[in-house]
Amino acid sequence: MSLHDFFSQMDWSKVQRIHTSRNGKFYSFSIEVHKKLHMVSIGMGPGTTTLTISDMEGHILEHVVQQGKELVFYRPKEGSLPSLTNSLGQLAPISIVDTNPDAGIHERGV
Repeated sequence: MSLHDFFSQMDWSKVQRIHTSRNGKFYSFSIEVHKKLHMVSIGMGPGTTTLTISDMEGHILEHVVQQGKELVFYRPKEGSLPSLTNSLGQLAPISIVDTNPDAGIHERGV
């Protein structure tokens, strides 16, 4: 199942939709993990779905992009604090997962 399919099946009634455009829907909400609040941002557009986890100051902790059958996982580069407002270019891919059902799910290096 793709991220887009998974997120499309969720009940979004209690989640704040922060933006809707011709190219997709964007959601943002907070969750508590280990007694600390984190922000979850989800972007669902045609062909691409993103999931970003950040701290409450906006520093990106994890970023996942799915295009087609491929998931790419990103984390901040060593010594950087990328934020939602400045540059996703400070993220480095850490793994790529192919979710093609014919080939089975498998991870490959970057």
